[in-house]
Amino acid sequence: NLCRSVLRSPWRKRTQSLTDSYPAARPEQRVLLEYILRLPAKYRIAIHLFYYDGYSVKEIAELTGQKESSVRSILTRARQRLKAILTEESYEEI
Repeated sequence: NLCRSVLRSPWRKRTQSLTDSYPAARPEQRVLLEYILRLPAKYRIAIHLFYYDGYSVKEIAELTGQKESSVRSILTRARQRLKAILTEESYEEI
């Protein structure tokens, strides 16, 4: 019951926009951020923790309550999706 109460409490529902936490100085970084923000939440979170916050796969697994192999898979899929988005966008520019 205590766990349910904690999960329902208002402080758990506070969210912060990821765009506020990304220091995008150069235009290409802003473009990449836009592509990252298109990803589903689980991919976006993993990318943010790994590349922007510098957490290791093991630390991300501990933070998210997932297995290390799951985190590695999520990061791989996130990279694949980003690559697909970048490829698609580059064809649209031509």
